[in-house]
Amino acid sequence: GSSFDEDMERDLILMLLRRAVASVPENITSAQQEMPLLEMMMARGGPGAEPVEVHEVREKPYMVRIQDRSELQRLYREMVFRCPHPLATMSIEEAADLEIQEMHQKEAERMVREAEERARDADRWWDGDRYGAKEDWDDEQRLYKDRDFDEFKDEHPWGSGNKMANIG
Repeated sequence: GSSFDEDMERDLILMLLRRAVASVPENITSAQQEMPLLEMMMARGGPGAEPVEVHEVREKPYMVRIQDRSELQRLYREMVFRCPHPLATMSIEEAADLEIQEMHQKEAERMVREAEERARDADRWWDGDRYGAKEDWDDEQRLYKDRDFDEFKDEHPWGSGNKMANIG
């Protein structure tokens, strides 16, 4: 059989210690989260104390006292002749101003994006100093793509797909 010598025991103890050390940060954050709860429990009298009863204050139900028939008719009129949709909270001019501000903001963001794109393009192609550099680079990329496709076609000749031979 296998023997459990002192070196193996030492390695096992070291690994267990490393594992315990690695779990310390998680335990610290957990303890920090539990501290307010423990403080609240101690303020109430400790772990063996009776739970504090909370008496809920109940509100009285909504009641309308109607004195006479005219008051009832006035209440019905108020309920019937309400506006069926929420009323506007801003005028048309205010809404137009908001839309114009949003449009200006989007336009400014678009202009910044285009300027960054032009700067990136200029840096990439040395601001046009190299004649045909962009076209050369595009040709090189197209060549690599064509080579990759040729390799794929060599590895997968026409008609080598699923032959429907393994239908059970």
